[in-house]
Amino acid sequence: MDDPDILKCLDDALAERRKPARIDIDSMTGNLKALVVPFKQRADSVVRRVNASLFPRQRCNAQIFFCEEPGYGAFAMSAQHDFIVLNIGLIPTLTDFFQRMMATTGLWPDFGKHELLGASEGYRAQEGHRAHMLWNVLPVRAPTDLLRTALATVFMSECFDLIVRHELAHLVLGHLKDDARAIRADPIATHALEFAADGHAAIWGLEPLGDMPRKLGSRSGALDEAYQEFHRSPDDAFVNYLLANFFIFRLMDDTDWSNHTFANRSHPPGPMRFHGACIHLIDYFKQNGDSDGETRVLRTMQNIWELGEQIFAKTFGVEPNPDIKRLTLSELSEEHYNQMSDKARTLPPHLFGLAG
Repeated sequence: MDDPDILKCLDDALAERRKPARIDIDSMTGNLKALVVPFKQRADSVVRRVNASLFPRQRCNAQIFFCEEPGYGAFAMSAQHDFIVLNIGLIPTLTDFFQRMMATTGLWPDFGKHELLGASEGYRAQEGHRAHMLWNVLPVRAPTDLLRTALATVFMSECFDLIVRHELAHLVLGHLKDDARAIRADPIATHALEFAADGHAAIWGLEPLGDMPRKLGSRSGALDEAYQEFHRSPDDAFVNYLLANFFIFRLMDDTDWSNHTFANRSHPPGPMRFHGACIHLIDYFKQNGDSDGETRVLRTMQNIWELGEQIFAKTFGVEPNPDIKRLTLSELSEEHYNQMSDKARTLPPHLFGLAG
């Protein structure tokens, strides 16, 4: 049971900022509760794990809650307590995409079976639960195969974790403190802070990614087989990890490049954010003298542009967008990168420092 004082603090902060109301998970029942609770537990686990790797002065005991916003997204708030608030719309968005992905013939062709299950045909709930998540709201296409359902869960979990780590980074780096509010009024500075949070989110994911092979075989059933597929080799695991990063930003479907976009939106286009996360990973490995890691990022990210866009398009049955990589690496984007870098040099270093 959550502390009433914490709940009041959150509810007051949401109301003051005109945000959607908090969802009370304890009042949920049946399948809806069974669907949401594992996400909440996973988010709490992500925060604990990141905190365990940070210096004591950097730790942030953020409280995790869902709100009634049906769209795809999340946000952090700092009041009397620190909060990470996840849109309830995250659940159907991630569920839909990764179930569709694993129901698409030709993607991961050597893993599991490819029979499709329409939403009107029903679903064996006990199999979904054994695969770590109860999928009671089906996407248009879903795999009947338990292994492919489990692999969808593994990918979805990686993406969900990245979202939580991103919001945690805003809190850890002090982006929401009073002395940073004026900074966030500047769109270029805001974009720079978002890139910093993306970079930390990607870097903090390296530790659990590297630790997972040690845990393989400790689970039973389809979920362990799915993790073994994701981590078939260190190179496969890193490709899949960067794919998860790519999908998180690509699902925002924010591919409008213009000076107006850069000047008026709180976040840069999604593909630019993927590129920025990769740049932070490269810098992280370089600072730690890990030339192999640096080379792996450089090699892998070049493949993800085409591979990730092909998978994304095939999942939705549309043509790949050939402009994704070109626009991300265009002169307009390069100019915006430079503006963000110049702005970052004028701001307190702790707002951007790479995680150790």
